[in-house]
Amino acid sequence: MIAVGVLTNVWLMIIGVFVLFGGAAEEAATILHVRMQGLSVIDAMRAPVATIDDRADVGSARATARAARQPVVPVTHDGRYTGVLDMRDAAVGTPMSPIGALIDHDAPVLHPAEALDHAVEDELWPSGHPALAVVDAEGRVVGVLGTDDLAGVVERAGHRHPLR
Repeated sequence: MIAVGVLTNVWLMIIGVFVLFGGAAEEAATILHVRMQGLSVIDAMRAPVATIDDRADVGSARATARAARQPVVPVTHDGRYTGVLDMRDAAVGTPMSPIGALIDHDAPVLHPAEALDHAVEDELWPSGHPALAVVDAEGRVVGVLGTDDLAGVVERAGHRHPLR
């Protein structure tokens, strides 16, 4: 009888820990969402950013990303955006191999005036990439918005507590 009680209490404690973690994650997401309201992508994006031509090799792409400290490198052809190269994908290629097969041509594209909360929640997070390219109306890369850039949004908007 005592053993059943101890095991039940252990399971209740484990369930309680999961509920606590879930509540903390939900609170953090709510705070971020509220602090992003009224902001545009241009308010949080990183600019200027390094880009790479679609005819480059993996070694050049790695060097570009490392020097710019970017998790992704927007890929261009004759100065116009064509896709994004995620450095996690570039880790599998040999330095001299072309980047063509590694480019994600279907990655969502963000626009500077786009609402930040929409861009993050509906495009960045579902994309699976740590960052996405921000492209102007002429197809030129003007920045990158990544999950790392969102910490700055929270810090800058810290004076507006969403729950007060």
